[in-house]
Amino acid sequence: MIGSTQHSIARFMGREIESDTEVTFWNPPERYGFKVISGPFPLAGDMKFESEGNGTKATMGGQVDAAGFFKLAENIVKKQIESQFITNLETLKQLMETEVE
Repeated sequence: MIGSTQHSIARFMGREIESDTEVTFWNPPERYGFKVISGPFPLAGDMKFESEGNGTKATMGGQVDAAGFFKLAENIVKKQIESQFITNLETLKQLMETEVE
């Protein structure tokens, strides 16, 4: 629901990072948007879900406004974020496709 928030703790580039994220757009099951409202760098994005064959295609878009240490390593940070999201989505896919015994 729009305005809902979540607090998360994650490891990123070897550092523990805490952040709060707010839902900015909500149109289940097709799309939702979010923005980081606290943490080391502002991030805003959206997830879109589309039927594709016998599955679902998930597409994520976003914008990061890095600052401090993260600004100095902006290109590395961008690639790391993309890699981490891809890995997270692949893990989610595997979990969803695993049969429960």
